[in-house]
Formats: sequence, C-alpha cells, structure tokens
Amino acid sequence: MSATQNVLRHYSIETTQKGADYIALVGVIAMIAGIRISAYNLRRRVEREEQQAKQFKPTVVPMSAKQPENRGSVPTGPVDDSGGF
Repeated sequence: MSATQNVLRHYSIETTQKGADYIALVGVIAMIAGIRISAYNLRRRVEREEQQAKQFKPTVVPMSAKQPENRGSVPTGPVDDSGGF
C-alpha cells in the first residue's frame, strides 16, 4: 500500500467521505451480483447436464426366456434382385 501512497502524493486527488462510501457501495453491489451470476450459471449448467442425461438414457428391454432359433445367414424367403425399384 505504501507504493500506491507514494504515487498518489504526486497528484492532488482528494477523496471525500461521500466518494469513499459510493466506492464501497459499488464494491458490495459487484460482490453480490458476482455471486448471484455465478450461482445462476451453475444452476443452468446442472440443469443442462440433467437434460442431457435424461435424453441419452438407454432403455433396457428384458430378453424373453425363449430365444429365437439361429438360422444362420441363409434367407428363408424369396430373393428380390430388382434393385429396390
């Protein structure tokens, strides 16, 4: 703090009590607003992560006790060679 005081003694700057009070008020407002903005951003990030978790949640389908027979890769029905047209 002494370096700041050494620089300020070269300038004719006088602070009134009213000016010091306004500076303190601005500091308190900035501190409160910073905390509120930080809390808002945190809440928004958590809600976004929860939405993404719900959106990409896999659904588990239980398998039945009876498994289908494995017929290999041989098709059982007629083969269509028309090319899909």
